[in-house]
Amino acid sequence: AERSRARILSQRLAVAGSRQSSWFGEGLDDETREIAAAIAQRQSRLQDADIAAAVRDSLKREIAALERDFRVARLDDGSAGGAEAGAFPGDIGDVLRGVAPDETVLFFFLAEDRSFLFTARRGEVRVWPLPARDEIENRVRMYLGLWAQMNRQDSSTGGMQVPSDNDLAAASAGLFRFLTGPAAAEVAAAEKLVIVPDGLLHRLPFAALVDADGKHLGEKILFLAPSLEVLAKLRTGPQRAPETPGREVLEVIAVGCGLTGVDNSGSGQRVNPFTGRPLVGLPHAEAEAANVAGRFRRAQLRTGAQATEAGFRELSAYRADILHIAAHGVADQKEVRRSFVVLNPPTRDDEAALMDDGILQWYEAADLDLDAGLVTLSSCSSASGVLAKGEGVTGLTQAFLFAGARCVLATLADVPDSYAASFMADFYASYKEGHTAAVSLREAMFRARGAQDSGDHRPLWAAFTLVGDGGVTISD
Repeated sequence: AERSRARILSQRLAVAGSRQSSWFGEGLDDETREIAAAIAQRQSRLQDADIAAAVRDSLKREIAALERDFRVARLDDGSAGGAEAGAFPGDIGDVLRGVAPDETVLFFFLAEDRSFLFTARRGEVRVWPLPARDEIENRVRMYLGLWAQMNRQDSSTGGMQVPSDNDLAAASAGLFRFLTGPAAAEVAAAEKLVIVPDGLLHRLPFAALVDADGKHLGEKILFLAPSLEVLAKLRTGPQRAPETPGREVLEVIAVGCGLTGVDNSGSGQRVNPFTGRPLVGLPHAEAEAANVAGRFRRAQLRTGAQATEAGFRELSAYRADILHIAAHGVADQKEVRRSFVVLNPPTRDDEAALMDDGILQWYEAADLDLDAGLVTLSSCSSASGVLAKGEGVTGLTQAFLFAGARCVLATLADVPDSYAASFMADFYASYKEGHTAAVSLREAMFRARGAQDSGDHRPLWAAFTLVGDGGVTISD
């Protein structure tokens, strides 16, 4: 089961730092650079809400053709080649080498006829049978529908009956029992959980589930790992040096892009270049980034004209413990190249700006040269993406792990930016004190549940999830 998981990410981590060229343009030959610039220019035009439908369709066809040319050019110059995966884990000790003694692993394996839950603690592995994949994923879909309804309850229900807190609590407890079976008591007794999901479980807010003791899993120290091999490589790979030659050392780089007062097209309204849907302003995004930056002594705040793709190209000049991004995020569940973070359009008109279209796409994020312990994607549904068999979610979280992050904090649902700003303030208040990312997430969830008890009944706190090494700290 472990050998089938996250092989692409594991390969990427095995050769971290050996990139020979960049999607941003550095190292590309002239022909490939021209193709990339042509794609960026057309995607920039597609963000104009006022272009005619026929023009929009024509631009999409041109982009599809250019992307094919780009892939061919990358293959021709050898820069898109894969890395050797390295040796597979040899035994249980190898598989669990990245797991701490006080952590309990929940490893799910979903199959057509029957599935399994593997639990592991202190080197001891136990196997628990579960129902077939379809039965599990149908139950998960039902739960996700109920959870989504609860998160939308402050808006118009169209006459539909709104589920109650008791409905969600009962469903959360029932799904926990269904997924853990005879292992329920063992899981309830654990204080630290490392969860390796499979299939649709990648979209499940595990923190919202209620264990056999009647407590939310979010009350535990909890994070997700793409695979145990990936976790081991994140924890045992090259250590981050306190100082890196040629790189300014920072505690945090905070990027805030609220799309307020920035015009990309003449109309003042930007749209998703691939769907045409409006990109609504986020009035709290820049303040959120400023709040995060203001908590640390060695910090850099990037908003307005600095919250651009050009700004991200400059990240290789820094070694920052944290990269925090408060911006629109789009996670496409069908095509990974259509997942992106929305930034501000370029403010200059030189050759480098030709590569900028105001969106940091998946492949561009994956090619960043980061040296960060934590990347925070404070964006709607930033933990979502394409579900790929064996690889899990191929989306923005994976891209930033590719880029050099040890851990990514992201969201499983559309979270209002005012809610996200408050949640992040609580998270960083804990993280700054030297607590791990997983402990800090638990503390922020605790405070958010307190607000829920005070009147806001949306279980949005469970939307926040950590992927990678949840044991990372600001001092790592």
